[in-house]
This record gives sequence, structure tokens and C-alpha cells, in this order.
Amino acid sequence: MVRTVASLTSVDLGFDPRNVMAVRIAAPPDRAQSADSLRAFFDEAVARAAAVGGVSSAAIISARPFYGIGPATRIDDALAPPPRPDDPSIVADVQFVGAGALTTLGVPLLAGQSFDDAIDATEPPRVVVSEELARRVWPNKATADVVGRRLRINLNGGITPEVIGVVKDVHLGSARTAPRSVAWLSAARFPTGETDLVLRTSVPPESVVPTLRAAVNELSPGLPIYRVGSMAVLVDESLAADRFTAFLLSGFAAVALALAAIGIFGVFSADVVRQRREIGLRLALGGSALGIVAMLLRRAAGRAAAGLASGRCARDSVWRRRRNP
Repeated sequence: MVRTVASLTSVDLGFDPRNVMAVRIAAPPDRAQSADSLRAFFDEAVARAAAVGGVSSAAIISARPFYGIGPATRIDDALAPPPRPDDPSIVADVQFVGAGALTTLGVPLLAGQSFDDAIDATEPPRVVVSEELARRVWPNKATADVVGRRLRINLNGGITPEVIGVVKDVHLGSARTAPRSVAWLSAARFPTGETDLVLRTSVPPESVVPTLRAAVNELSPGLPIYRVGSMAVLVDESLAADRFTAFLLSGFAAVALALAAIGIFGVFSADVVRQRREIGLRLALGGSALGIVAMLLRRAAGRAAAGLASGRCARDSVWRRRRNP
């Protein structure tokens, strides 16, 4: 279990959680009347967040990693024949990101480009895909060759966005499970009324929260930000149960080791007491103390070997009975 926790803490998450703060924000009713008003509201929210002291970059994402994986839908190669209902399907998570979101999260770009520039909502839909999704849809293509191809995504009645980039696989749910296939679509092209605002900071992330609250309040008086949390803390909390379990198991193991040591000491001491006459006689006849200690250790080792052998035989017998009831 300790090795499991150690391996989980060393897992490559596909993004850099250090110095990243995330908050949830919803557009007020008067700014959520249309797609254009939603885009304008969140663009202004991002601009105000980016202007907060200590913030290096800010962007929106439909659901931050380790807090939700968003909708999942069927995805295929747009040039392939439409799949039949009984065909094996490729299902991927869909995330909606604003300009600079993947860069703010520190998701490495493997090929093409990301949504780093202002996104024109009137342009045809474009998509950035995870390495796993590219591998599943085009198993015989190199990563760089995926850029420029089109996907068929079962979303909003069906869209065929062009792939503009490939990014590293991201653990959206937890470090315990393998990264899922992800299609990253433009939040400007598909606006929603509620989203996460992520900020990369050059100062401790928690220190920018009060100023960020004030900036959002200036944008829309009384508008709250919620689900406030550092991404590093969120990742750490996701492993809290594993760490606690490892701590308990380590404690139980230490207690068991101590009890075993006390038991061995007691048995060995009792054995020495029983052999006092023999020990005295050997010493009287010129035996050395070192030789007597070696004799006692040999006898103890013999009993230990016999115990190990009988225990192994019992274990093998129980194992065979369980396999062949």
C-alpha cells in the first residue's frame, strides 16, 4: 500500500497543478440571455481576473481536473462511414475551454496549436484532442499527422470540427485511473452559463482570492465565486484516503513487528532459563561464552526454520483447497 501511494504521488497528471487557483462562476440572469451576452460576460470576467496582482494568466474551462469529467459522447473519424449501432464505439469526454486554458493549466502541446488566441465564435468548430483520443481514432497515424483531420462528434445534433492540435493525456478524474480520451472544444463556440475560472499565479494561489472576489463583485455586484480551491490542494486531497490507509497499515505493521519481537525475545529468554544447568556445565568444562551463544542461536534458528516450513506447508494446503474445492 505504501508503494501504491508513492506511485500515485509520482503519476504524471498531464497538467501542472502548482500555483493554479480555480473558482466556479455563473453568469447572472441579465448576462445569460443569449450566447453573445454569455461570451461577453466571461470574456470580461477573464480580463478582470488576469488583471489581479500576482496572476500570470486566466482562462475558463467547463470543469477543472479532479472535480468533474463533463459530458461524454461518441466520437469517430469524420471521413469514415457512419458507424452502425452495433459497431464498437469510441466514447470521449468533452471539455469546453477558453483561450489560453490549456496553457494556464500547463497541459503540454504535442502537435499543432491550442486555443491560445481569441476565438471567433462564428468560425467553424475546431477541436484539440488528447493523445489517447488521437491514438484510438487514428491508430496508424503519427501524432503530427492527426492535425488537420476532422472528427464526427455526437454533440448539438452532430458536428465535424477540424483537429488543430494534440495535447498530452490529462487525468481528469483522479490519479488512480488511466487518462480518458478527451476532446477539447472552444467555450466561445459553445458557451454555457456556468464554468470554472482557472488562474496561474506567481504568488501563493490563496493570496489572490480576496482581490479576485472584489474584481468579480465589480463586474456584477453580489455575484459569488464558489468551489474556491488550489489545484495542488485538490490533487493532494484526492490522495488523502490512500495516505490515511497507508498510515494505518504502516502502524499495524509496526505493532505486529513489535509484538513479534517481544514474542521472540520471550521464547528465547525462556529457552535460556531452561538450559541454565547445561550452560553452567559447559562453562565449567572450559566452554567459551561465544560458543554457548552460537549454540543457543543454532537451536533457535532450527526451531524458527521448522516453524517457517510448517507454516508454508499449511499455507500451500489451504491455497490448494481454495483453488480446488
